[in-house]
Amino acid sequence: MNAVIRIAGLRKQYGDFVAVNAVNLELQAGDVFALIGPNGAGKTTLLRMLAGLVRPTYGQAWIHNVPIDAHDRSYYRHLGFMPDVYALYDELTVYEYLDYFAASYQVPDRKKRIQHVISQVQLDIKTQTLTKGLSKGMRQRLLLAKTLLHDPAVLLLDEPAAGLDPKARIELRDIIRGLQQQGKTLIISSHILSELEDFCNTYGIMEQGHFVKTGRFGEIASQDWRSVVLEVLPEGHQKLLDTLATYPACRMLQADPVTLEIKGNQQQLAELFIHLGQAEVPIIGFHEKRENIEDLFMKYSHHQVS
Repeated sequence: MNAVIRIAGLRKQYGDFVAVNAVNLELQAGDVFALIGPNGAGKTTLLRMLAGLVRPTYGQAWIHNVPIDAHDRSYYRHLGFMPDVYALYDELTVYEYLDYFAASYQVPDRKKRIQHVISQVQLDIKTQTLTKGLSKGMRQRLLLAKTLLHDPAVLLLDEPAAGLDPKARIELRDIIRGLQQQGKTLIISSHILSELEDFCNTYGIMEQGHFVKTGRFGEIASQDWRSVVLEVLPEGHQKLLDTLATYPACRMLQADPVTLEIKGNQQQLAELFIHLGQAEVPIIGFHEKRENIEDLFMKYSHHQVS
């Protein structure tokens, strides 16, 4: 399958300062990529390079096999970019604002397209409202509608939920899920880690300009450690410790509740329970503790900025 977004060795350097360093990434249609990292990690610079607003020092990126090139803007038809800092034309209504950009983009049948994106972002009752009268959440929806006008296959969203109240965040999440169901490919930068996992299926933790970890949610590589919480009868704790001492692929994290980490996949996890059963460790219950996006960030990030 051809990647919708492909990044190879992308680097951006300002004098001696390296903002983005040797980034590689491939995303398929329908992928929603969580771009995670502390302030100064290089997230916005990476997005701006993908949007063609910043020229890379080295490396290359492609959208639908079209190279991102400052001298050839044909890739723009595939791309929509929603920056974290933006300005609206305060004296235009929602409809006039979208009509202005639809005309600029030469969107065919633009009246129909404008109505479609207005409905898509749930701004139907605000079409005649001046943009200066919109709430923060409504402004975010309007900017997203403008980004969708030319029906791009790829969306770059930089901190789209910043400053939104909980209700507006839920509504934005539902809109993003709808875009994913249409087969759009999205890269979303955000500091709201707990909410990214609700709609992202893949992630990259960025630090000092490069990815320290990338992967897919729900898929733990066979070389990773996975956590298991056991319910063991009190009289069985010592037998458990003695048994684990003979099982190098497993380590104890805490004693109450008994929490173990095992290196491997589901097969290795099954083998551990066979091993404990043969040792007659009195286990009365267990569950696997799944890593969420915050766990991944704390586990792999060194919390350093460039």
